Amino acid sequence: IVEIKNFADGYEYARYSDFVLGNEWSKYTLSRLGTHSGDAGDALKYHKGMKFSTFDRDNDEDDSRHCAEKYHGAWWYRSCYDSNLNGLHTENQEAKAIKWFETNVSLK
Repeated sequence: IVEIKNFADGYEYARYSDFVLGNEWSKYTLSRLGTHSGDAGDALKYHKGMKFSTFDRDNDEDDSRHCAEKYHGAWWYRSCYDSNLNGLHTENQEAKAIKWFETNVSLK
């Protein structure tokens, strides 16, 4: 379950019936999500099948930029994201902030 709260104290959630990550050898691939439910929307679907990227491990599919570095946080980036719960904790709606794209506000 992903619970998100915005700076106006609004609360939403996304629940997945399954959540499976690969091992270190697979670079912690987000391999299964199961069925989505909840009012926050399915912002992880875009990242399914992706390897985990960090500042020192660029595993995303974007050859023109390093998403973990550009968007301030490790995540299962594709090119680059629909969600990033490891972004900056800020009320500004900048690209580096905590994001769950089904919502249009900055998150805590």
